[in-house]
Amino acid sequence: MLTDKDLELLKFLTNETQMGKFKWQPTAIENQFTASLRGKYSVVMNKTQSGLVSLKLIDTNDQELVALTMLDSELVEQLYEFVRRKALDVDKVIDEIIKDQP
Repeated sequence: MLTDKDLELLKFLTNETQMGKFKWQPTAIENQFTASLRGKYSVVMNKTQSGLVSLKLIDTNDQELVALTMLDSELVEQLYEFVRRKALDVDKVIDEIIKDQP
């Protein structure tokens, strides 16, 4: 269930990701990305083979603090796309392709 605080977290993560303030990295699992927050929390974003996008906020003890999916809010899916593009440096790749064209 999406709470007001969960929505606030989603908006914060989206804004900070768009501004490039988080260093999102791919994990060893396909379509999964993670970022560290305040040195003691991790956010993990995942897209399953069936297309379900999820977000988990985890503490240093591997306790799951927040678990949301795109079914809870469309912002989860939007955030995943921002995260994926940042982690894979998609904009840089596009610039590189366009720049090399005659």
